Amino acid sequence: MGNELRHRITVGVACLCCFAAALSATLAAAGANRWTAIGPDGANVVALVIDPHTPTTAFAGTLGSGILKTVDGGTTWATANAGLADKNILALVIDPSTTTTLYAGTEAGVFKTTDGGLRWVATSVGLVDKFVNVLAIDPGSPAIVYAGTAGGIFKSTDGAATWTSINTGLAGLTPRVIATDPISPSIIYVGVEDNVDYFRNGVFKSTDGGAAWARIYTTPTPFMGDSQYSVAAIVIDPRSSRLYMLLAYGDLLGSVDGGLSWSNVNEPQASLSSLAIDPAAPATLYAGSYSGAVFRTTDAGDHWAPVPGSPLAPQDITIAAFALAASAPGTVYVGSLNGIYRSLDSAQTWVHLTLGRGIGVNAFAVHPTATSVIYAAAANYVITKTTDGGIHWTDSTRGSVSAILIDPVLPSTVYAAGGDLLKSADAGRAWAPLAVHPYVSAIALAPSQHSTLYVGTLGPQVLKSVDGGFSWVQASSGITAAFTDDLFDATALAVDPSNADIVYVATQAYPNAKIYKSTDGATHWRQVPIALPLGTATTFIVIDPVTPSTIYAAYNKCRLCSGVESIGGIFKSVDSGETWTGPQVLPPATWVFALAIDPHTPSQIYAATLGGVYRSTDGAASWAPFNAGLPSPLVYGLSIDRTGSLLRAATDAGLFEYRVSGPPVAATAPLVEYVHAGFGHYFITSRPDEITKLDNGTFVGWSRTGSEFNAFAAPNPNSAPVCRFFSTAFAPKSSHFYTPFAAECATRRADPHWLLESADAFDIAVPAADGSCAASFAPVYRLYNNGQGGAPNHRYTTDLIVRAQMIAQGWMPEGLGPDAVQMCSPP
Repeated sequence: MGNELRHRITVGVACLCCFAAALSATLAAAGANRWTAIGPDGANVVALVIDPHTPTTAFAGTLGSGILKTVDGGTTWATANAGLADKNILALVIDPSTTTTLYAGTEAGVFKTTDGGLRWVATSVGLVDKFVNVLAIDPGSPAIVYAGTAGGIFKSTDGAATWTSINTGLAGLTPRVIATDPISPSIIYVGVEDNVDYFRNGVFKSTDGGAAWARIYTTPTPFMGDSQYSVAAIVIDPRSSRLYMLLAYGDLLGSVDGGLSWSNVNEPQASLSSLAIDPAAPATLYAGSYSGAVFRTTDAGDHWAPVPGSPLAPQDITIAAFALAASAPGTVYVGSLNGIYRSLDSAQTWVHLTLGRGIGVNAFAVHPTATSVIYAAAANYVITKTTDGGIHWTDSTRGSVSAILIDPVLPSTVYAAGGDLLKSADAGRAWAPLAVHPYVSAIALAPSQHSTLYVGTLGPQVLKSVDGGFSWVQASSGITAAFTDDLFDATALAVDPSNADIVYVATQAYPNAKIYKSTDGATHWRQVPIALPLGTATTFIVIDPVTPSTIYAAYNKCRLCSGVESIGGIFKSVDSGETWTGPQVLPPATWVFALAIDPHTPSQIYAATLGGVYRSTDGAASWAPFNAGLPSPLVYGLSIDRTGSLLRAATDAGLFEYRVSGPPVAATAPLVEYVHAGFGHYFITSRPDEITKLDNGTFVGWSRTGSEFNAFAAPNPNSAPVCRFFSTAFAPKSSHFYTPFAAECATRRADPHWLLESADAFDIAVPAADGSCAASFAPVYRLYNNGQGGAPNHRYTTDLIVRAQMIAQGWMPEGLGPDAVQMCSPP
């Protein structure tokens, strides 16, 4: 507390406290009593077409989000799904003459629109198989359309009103690629594969519109262990009919004689996934890769180079589709697992387009105190992060992730598991793999000993670390696998919230899954007596945070395993796993992926299922759907805050949020931290008007750090008012100062250099004289920059790593007790 005089030095920042007191009446919280999408933006784009007459109009076919349409060159996108029976779009083509007519191939057949996507109509009469994975249109006679299905190739001559099989010579083969010659449209090339006999994979050609077929190429026999070769793309030069053929994970080939002979074309040193030719400049081709790199040649394949600023390389994001139009020279769209990228200058520069749709989220974790900070594992194999509750998302790293954990004591430490185990010690800026088993299937962190980790692996095995994952010991004594070939794994882990030595692990086995318990920190295990149904996999174990003797275990039962319909259910124990009741099967019968217990009202439980979110208000005795506003029934995970008033759900349509209306159960308000990049100064506020203006850029230069901690929403017997001061004593620089201590507030008020802006900016608890906070309250540390840079600033944080980083930079701790605690943040 002894640095008061030095606080007179101020810094050049616009006066944040001079904000107009008014931003109109309080807005309704997003998601109040209703699920609301909060991102991350994106879609798995597998097909793209551009309107050749109006190139600012384009369509994207996605897996899971249906069809997206733009009319402004990709700046904004809207769904165009009316009438579609299936949102998995496998193929998309546009009529080159009447560009409001398009055809979509889906798992439910072919759909057609004649009004630019306003309405789609099923047009599958004659198709013996509705799984349509490829479409092609005759450029000379657009009423002729070809469809490739699991049941072979079909042709329509009446704009898809009816279909006829043209499989003569193709029996038993699945078309994957169809290409029509733009000069002679009766010439058709089909890339086929046989999932049983790869010797039959290859290319067939018809010269009479599909009446007869002849094999013109057979894919190479793969080496032992290699992927099965198949035809990934066939593109045709629109001026010369020269052919280019791409083999998945294989070669790029060319033919100048209609496929009678093939020769290798020089290709990039990458595993290519897609190929496109520029119709305005056919010597220019683009190739996408499984790694995310994009390559270009301008001399018909003699020389290739990665495009400058290749949008995704090398991030393991498959490039699935390109779109180019002769009427829009230089415009290139790239579709991928990570959405759509666009270039307007022939791939010299790229923009990642905002699609206005949420991409599927497999797993996520919310900061324990700053609930606007979320890490999400998206379906495109990206770990992405938001620090403002979903307004903005930033990619953190790549990887296939099934679980994310945040250290409750050091929230800047984050773990991500899904095969590999990754750790970040700096809030997701950098990640490093931890040396553990090559496949991690489950992970748990001990809440009462945050450096203690348990992981489950194939085998099944349990490994334990007591130093945050730097070293591991085998901890599987007493766990038995049904088989010895390591095909079965540990499927769920849970640690008692008050005792790090009490651990539960579930293992998948046949005919019964098992649950084991350890009471000595995983040194020894014993099987608990739970009668899980045949052929089950225990997907989740959760322990009541208030009464740890109460445990819930969710399971899935697969029809392939037991000959019955897929169902899921929940077992419950009230005596630490010694006896179990159940199963409680949720209506309708559905898989259960995760559970979340309301920490404020533990009898209230939420379940993430294949049929949406279900809620129980009586300790899992009964369940009811809880899906208002939720567009997707497939929910993978759930999170609930400490007040029980803020829920998040991971779905295959993105992350959704549900806010219980009315005042929060625990009357708290978040204090949001911002940093000014130009000055290196920090600022905190709980005022909605300030937060809005800081977030929307009204006050230039400020951005969220991702850190928050709670204050009380209103004065109460456990709180003290915090004085907020502002100074321009060394104009044009300025500074803010906060204190909950009456004596320090009085000192400031007597100083003419400081203006008291509020005697009660927010309310918070104060520590005892030894710096200790009440149980469940988080210490808030105040650090002073010691006038560095000629201007004072303070930073307030609950994160010990942040505190240590600031001290290492020369900042001085100020507060009570050995750790210099300034405030105590309520839960």
